[in-house]
Amino acid sequence: GGSRGEVYTRGPVMAEVSFASAKAPGKMVLHAAQHPYQAVNGVVLGRVEGGQTVVTDAVPCFHQHLALTAMAEIAFAQIEQYCKDAGVAIVGYYFARERAEDVSDELPEDDLAKRMAMKLKENAKDVVILMLDCSTANWGFKAWVWSGDKWRQSPKPVAYSNEDATRTHVGSLLKRAGQVELHDFDDHLNDITVDWIGNPACD
Repeated sequence: GGSRGEVYTRGPVMAEVSFASAKAPGKMVLHAAQHPYQAVNGVVLGRVEGGQTVVTDAVPCFHQHLALTAMAEIAFAQIEQYCKDAGVAIVGYYFARERAEDVSDELPEDDLAKRMAMKLKENAKDVVILMLDCSTANWGFKAWVWSGDKWRQSPKPVAYSNEDATRTHVGSLLKRAGQVELHDFDDHLNDITVDWIGNPACD
């Protein structure tokens, strides 16, 4: 019947998506800050514990070639290999829109985020979608989870292990954004020596 998936919205009160540390939010916010007039996207890594997606890291992918193309598949395949070696899992897809004020709660059926996330779901069981909201200085995230047979926005805010510490860390990254080099897969295409998956300068 039409009620498929609705039971999930009444689940436990805990957040459906949480950040284990400041590392992943820092990389995502910096990725958007380095390309303020372009959409950006990437993949989030972590684990699923008791129905909650715990995000431990983020891998910036694109700021130029955002379509679901052969390049995206190459990037995803390299991240999957990294995950196998590092013992972590792909748990989602993140994006920030081209215009910071464009933070609609609606994701159209043909939205690139949904298509990218479905591509990740081919090899990763549990995948969420995170939209970075940079419309104000007090940035934040909106989450969509797979429920039954469709994406639905999580009614619960994304949780932080320590929100104050996370915001302090991200603020310090942004203050020195000119010196901190964050690399994505687009950068890797121009210079194969950059560590676009690890981005150790941003930890």
